[in-house]
Amino acid sequence: MEKIITGLDSRLDKKMFLEKNEAAFMIPKKFEYMPVRRDETELVQKAVVEELKSRKLKLAERINSLRVESEEIWKSLEAAEKSLNDMVSSADYDTTRYFVEEESVRAERAEREGLALGERREQRQETEQFYLHKFREYILNSNRLARLQVSTI
Repeated sequence: MEKIITGLDSRLDKKMFLEKNEAAFMIPKKFEYMPVRRDETELVQKAVVEELKSRKLKLAERINSLRVESEEIWKSLEAAEKSLNDMVSSADYDTTRYFVEEESVRAERAEREGLALGERREQRQETEQFYLHKFREYILNSNRLARLQVSTI
């Protein structure tokens, strides 16, 4: 048994194992692309290439115009939002007149303020409608812009 144990050589065993199983430990061959006849670019006609280039240019122009339009819409959205915030935060709840003024003066003032309040409500409603319309336009433009950008890739 001692003779067998001393006869073991790990380096020799490793070398013999690698020689017997060399296919598993080899670096594979480099993949060489062999084009199929339909893959050759020579088959593509110049007219098709020119058409694709012109379409790409048209898409780029359309993308730029949509970006400019979206920026303009965004600016008008910001202005409408600011005016809406001003309308909502305006102080229209002054109640001191109810404690200081006479009944007849109070009725006249309430009538005048009622007309002004109606006008403010109408103006606010118009601004809200404008804001919603512009927001819809902005979302639709953003959608179109995203679709065009994807088609240029």
